[in-house]
Amino acid sequence: MTGRLTTSSSRAAGWIASLVVILLGSRTLWLTLRYLAGSSSAPRYSVESAAMVFVAAALLSSFLNTSNRALPATRLTVPSWLWPAYCVVGLVLFWPALSIGFLSDDFVLAQRALAWNVGAIGPAFWRPLPLLLWGGILRIGGGAATLHLLNVLLHGTNAFLTARMVASWARDRGAGLLAGLLVLTCPISAEAVVWCSGVFDVLTTTLILLCVAASRAYDATPTRLQRVAFFLAGLAAVLSKETGVLAGALVLLNGWIGQSQTRASRRDAWILLVVDAAFGLVRWAIAASVVGRPITRYVLQRWLFGTFGAVAVPWHVDVIDGIPWLSMVGSAAVIILVGLYAIPVRTKGRAPIRSVLGAMGWVLVGTAPTLTFLFVSPDLQNSRYVYQSIVGWAGLMVLLCANHGSSSRLPIFQQALIVVLILLGGLGIRLHLGPWQAAAAMRDEVENAAGSDPRMRACGVVSLAELPDSIRGAYVFRNGVEGAFSQAIGLTVAPARADCEFYWDGHSFHSHR
Repeated sequence: MTGRLTTSSSRAAGWIASLVVILLGSRTLWLTLRYLAGSSSAPRYSVESAAMVFVAAALLSSFLNTSNRALPATRLTVPSWLWPAYCVVGLVLFWPALSIGFLSDDFVLAQRALAWNVGAIGPAFWRPLPLLLWGGILRIGGGAATLHLLNVLLHGTNAFLTARMVASWARDRGAGLLAGLLVLTCPISAEAVVWCSGVFDVLTTTLILLCVAASRAYDATPTRLQRVAFFLAGLAAVLSKETGVLAGALVLLNGWIGQSQTRASRRDAWILLVVDAAFGLVRWAIAASVVGRPITRYVLQRWLFGTFGAVAVPWHVDVIDGIPWLSMVGSAAVIILVGLYAIPVRTKGRAPIRSVLGAMGWVLVGTAPTLTFLFVSPDLQNSRYVYQSIVGWAGLMVLLCANHGSSSRLPIFQQALIVVLILLGGLGIRLHLGPWQAAAAMRDEVENAAGSDPRMRACGVVSLAELPDSIRGAYVFRNGVEGAFSQAIGLTVAPARADCEFYWDGHSFHSHR
């Protein structure tokens, strides 16, 4: 009798928690839709607060309504032929990016790569591996289009590696396939994939996922080749960008989520984590003046909301204002997925709460190195910083509707919501290409105006002012002005020793003399 009462009480508590989730989810959805519609009565901070309370209630309800028993380990994966398939889909989505050319930092980095100059660019930037890769491509005749193609292919590879990893998390190949497509079509990936200089973020993510894949191949006694592959991938990630120090932590997190880590892979992951931590501390000490900032409650709050906000509402302000239904439907789909996981419509087949928490952890760990300065602007400047988090976000969305029960199929309704997110994301990618195409057009306009100006040709060295910094978030001449004009029209730009000074008024150049 006592057991039955306890069970009844537990069920009652679960249903009460579910009712609370439904009410809080409805409020969050309403505030979100009003905010995206531009209503002044729904400020961003109220949406963030509502979302935080809703997610907290959903996690509590999930804990009450979901079995958290240990599941048998699995190495379920997806077929290798999906790798080129993801790359082809990526090329279809990002095809216009191949003709954008160099912008901003690209000019500086291309010059350094051609000269095999892979030393530190500044106290916070030592990333030799991508520059070596660029140098090899440029030396054999590749140009901007080839470097754009490299980013797109790496992005497709990341989608494939995510699909393989998440298939084990969700114990479903179909779920892995959808997770890969979510990565491939995530609209906020535009800056990292379209901008050649985004190679640092895209390549680092590839290498971290390869490190995870290498650890998943471990048996009880891994071969020397497996261990070499694991540590090489981890080292290469660190040499691609500072965020590569996440490799060891994410390998451990992957094992915790999928409950599939061997003692050997856990041991090597801890070794890598210690090495990464030491490297990270050294880099932080060197770059403290650049990225150092006290870690306060406010900073932690902005990091938390900034990270999840960026991946949950991955839309450019122009898209939100011009086509508000896109962001509204996408946000509604996410809120409904969270709500459906939290209520006891089905309990036997749902992913354990530990897996969901682990995927949320991946999202946050992905931006941890940028904790003190993470800010993604409404026009998606700096959105490359959340590129690694997209992997965890895709896994999280799939885990919310994964079925660990006797049937391996995802529930139809939740599966439809994931497909909606993928379709919206694909459209969003094309829309987010617009600012970068506009930036390329502005670069060409400025360079053509300079090249056809006889006054500039008559000067030996010129100084240029008020050049366009960015167009709707896409960088133009924020950096690399000297390299851009030297490469395009053979004009020497050097403000410190200029013979003539010109400024850009938005349409043409004017002389200061």
